[in-house]
Amino acid sequence: MIFFVFYLQFDNNTRKSVKQDMPMTDIARRRSKAGLAVDSRWRIFFNYQMNKQLPKHLAVWDPLIRIFHWSLAVFFVVAYALDDSWILLHSYSGYSILLLLGFRLVWGFIGTPYARFSNFLVSPKRVIHYLHMLLRGSPQRFIGHNPAGGAMIAALLLVLAFTTLSGICLLAIEGSGPLRNSVAAQWPGGVVQQVHDISSQFTIVLVALHIVGVFVSSYLHKENLVRAMFNGKKSEKPAGSDS
Repeated sequence: MIFFVFYLQFDNNTRKSVKQDMPMTDIARRRSKAGLAVDSRWRIFFNYQMNKQLPKHLAVWDPLIRIFHWSLAVFFVVAYALDDSWILLHSYSGYSILLLLGFRLVWGFIGTPYARFSNFLVSPKRVIHYLHMLLRGSPQRFIGHNPAGGAMIAALLLVLAFTTLSGICLLAIEGSGPLRNSVAAQWPGGVVQQVHDISSQFTIVLVALHIVGVFVSSYLHKENLVRAMFNGKKSEKPAGSDS
């Protein structure tokens, strides 16, 4: 028993002497490492708790879709604003829109999953049902385009095609453009002009409805759809959602 007490006293004195003989830099280094270890554990725990609460983001809109979307918007605004005052720039904006429509048609079949027509083109019955639920304030959320958005895309592509093609036919009737030597040059100018004007005005109506739909969906689902079309990402579960 006396030997055991003597051993404890000797071990305690030995540790004190070692600690006293240890340079201050070593002591500080050990304390720093211990502090970093504790701090790292707290950081890992805190980040884990935060990551459980943050919604996961999914890559939905690929870069080509985003470039198409905003380029189409810019070229349409330029073409509509200039109209006949800057006919050359108006015409080239129309050509650019037609090329973009051609790309979208192809990309709708071979593009990324959310860009394909099979992902968002549904029956009129489903579109009507979605609009009914939208008016009630409880529409189903879709990661990609919802049924109404898909119908809007189809309508915009079709009306923009009429607008650009009728514009090219007008140029052909006037003796210019890529169709000036085709049968389109013999078509009645008055009728073609009416088609071009009506389709361009109808495009404005569709664009306005599209913008309203984007803001309504953003509000109901608590997500920023405009930002999603810039960065290509949407949350798997919107902030504040329990489902």
